[in-house]
Amino acid sequence: MCRVSLGCAYALNGARVLLLEGDMRRPGLAANFTVASTGIGLSSILAGSATIQQAVQSVSEPPGLFILPCWTDSTIAHSDSHAAINLMRTLSEGYDIVIIDSPPALGLADSTLLAKFADAIGLVLSYTEFNKAQVRRAKN
Repeated sequence: MCRVSLGCAYALNGARVLLLEGDMRRPGLAANFTVASTGIGLSSILAGSATIQQAVQSVSEPPGLFILPCWTDSTIAHSDSHAAINLMRTLSEGYDIVIIDSPPALGLADSTLLAKFADAIGLVLSYTEFNKAQVRRAKN
C-alpha cells in the first residue's frame, strides 16, 4: 500500500507518476484503483502484443497518477530483453516518476532483475517479521 501512497503524494504535488506492476507472479496493484480490467498490461507490452498507450490507464484521483497493470500471472523473465530496456527508457521519458511495485526481495530473483531499472530503491518491511540478517540480505 505504501507504493500507492507514495505515488499519490507525488501526483498531488504536480508530478506525472506511473505505478508499474512489477509483481508479475501475483499481480494486485490494479485492485487498489477503479480501472478497467482490459487484460492488456505489462506482459502484453513485453510480448509485443500491445503498446504502452494501450496498456497504461489513468487513475481518476489524484490527477497525474497512472497505472501499468499486469493482468496475467507470469514471470519477469522478459526483463533482460531489449523490449524491457526500451520500455523503461520510454516510461522514464514520459513520466516524472515511475514507481515499480516488485515482489518480495527474498526468495525470488524478480526484484533483483527489476532493480537494475531503478534510480532508487525503497525497501519496505515489517520489523516484527524480519530479523537483521534477512534485512541485510534483502538490501544486498
